[in-house]
Amino acid sequence: MATELEKIIMITATRYGADAQLLLQNMQLERGYPGLPVANVLYQHFLWEMERREMCGNHMMHIMAVMQKAVQLAEYLNRNGEDIDLEKLMILALLHDYGNLDGDDKRAFHALSGYRAMMAFGYPVVAKVCLTHSFLSRTFNPENYAYPREDVEQVKVLLGDMPFDMYDRIIQISVFAVKGFMPVSMENHAAAIARKFSLPEKAEQQLLADARALKAYFDGKCGCDIYDVWKFRC
Repeated sequence: MATELEKIIMITATRYGADAQLLLQNMQLERGYPGLPVANVLYQHFLWEMERREMCGNHMMHIMAVMQKAVQLAEYLNRNGEDIDLEKLMILALLHDYGNLDGDDKRAFHALSGYRAMMAFGYPVVAKVCLTHSFLSRTFNPENYAYPREDVEQVKVLLGDMPFDMYDRIIQISVFAVKGFMPVSMENHAAAIARKFSLPEKAEQQLLADARALKAYFDGKCGCDIYDVWKFRC
């Protein structure tokens, strides 16, 4: 019996005229994340489902904006001594918001939904980024977020065992550098999140401190203001 991942590959490949058998032979489960062809199939499936359900939001533009920021930053870092796999980073950017497929449930927490989906597919590396892109640190209080309490608590437990690596951090800061698909400062994005969830002042200040710390980390890695790397000012 075909797995859910195999079914998605076969259906989506047929829809877009791709070679399903070749894709099925190259799912690359052993390394924990797909190759770019399979990642693109999952991304196309995501977009098709979002359109079919008439779910609002510029998801394609948001994902492309995050990917652009992530790759631009990684290329700069690689020129300065880092060794970031650009294809792997693109795959993680493509699939970081996969959990939004659960958007029919208005209270669904897309980070956990994406984690569960990718774990079921056999892609734990992608599953990790589905979680880590939503929180800059592990200091958040589950009570402050308007999702099912048990879901946010589970995310906090899962994050407790996950070190944030360079790929997590690049996706985090790239997500925080766009609001929808428009460039935004880390501070303004943190403020927007605080308004969305009506965060208490202490939680808002912690989120702002986390955002500034992440920016400072990459400013140090780049040897300049990261906004200069992206060529924008907010």
